[in-house]
Amino acid sequence: MMEWGVAVNVHESYQRTIELANQVNTAGMSYIWVVDFPAPRFAPAVAVKIASMTSSSRIGIGLLPSLIYEPEYVVRFAETLTHEFGERFDLLIGPGDREALGAIGKKNWAPGKVVNKTVDNAVRIRHALDELDITCPVWLAAQGPRMIAESKKLDGVLLNLTDPTMVKWALEILHERDTSFRVGIFSPTKITDSPIDPPPNDFLYSAATVALGASHSLMQEFGIKDSIQSARQIYSNDSGLSPNVLDEIGLDNLLRWGFFATPEGLVHSLYQLEEIGVDTTIFGPPISHSQSSINLLLKAFKNYKGAKD
Repeated sequence: MMEWGVAVNVHESYQRTIELANQVNTAGMSYIWVVDFPAPRFAPAVAVKIASMTSSSRIGIGLLPSLIYEPEYVVRFAETLTHEFGERFDLLIGPGDREALGAIGKKNWAPGKVVNKTVDNAVRIRHALDELDITCPVWLAAQGPRMIAESKKLDGVLLNLTDPTMVKWALEILHERDTSFRVGIFSPTKITDSPIDPPPNDFLYSAATVALGASHSLMQEFGIKDSIQSARQIYSNDSGLSPNVLDEIGLDNLLRWGFFATPEGLVHSLYQLEEIGVDTTIFGPPISHSQSSINLLLKAFKNYKGAKD
């Protein structure tokens, strides 16, 4: 059965983050996922508060960028959290957002070196936790083929993909893997109660952010290199996301990078992803910003659980 989770600490207020965490926990979802940089608050500190107020949901922490967090530091806070609240935490390690990291002076972004450092850090964290006899799964955030392949050294991969054909491509790269290895997706999400509603801008901008980070191999594989590279140039010229960026990527392509659906449509999409091997979905921004969208997600989750029971 697919495990569901909601990303929190995504530009919403602290109070809103805690409210969301309680709703997710009460609904019985598997994960409350506390995002980190460039989030407004330090994820481990938010995780402490959430852990003290919830009991059943696991708590994911990250993405923790390898250019910011050294392995020893991650292991220390994971050890502290686990000793205080039990073995209910997961860690997500990845390269991080290039633009956001550049804004704080982290500009050493030679792709090969970043991949090497990210994988090395994640493996060191995994080994250190094993030596401490702490069960705290370590996931690798991935979208390109090398990171996807390297993720098999860890406990799971969280793909920044939603489209089933792209996810299937990623799973073919993984090929044979341990039965305990987890495959998840992190997807921009907006749930609507009307199938004829046009996608709102907050969803489109979130989807565009993911699309702009597409790896070279993925762009080549799916014939989207020209549009994404052109959109990146517009992004640079406009100093950020703009309607021009959305237009260049195109609506049909943007809809491949997240879930914009009714509750029924979402459940149908998750059945498709479950069939090809996805076992975990984390619903990302902009869903955390809209209580009505959260309510519809909870409705979809209830329907999904009912059908599986």
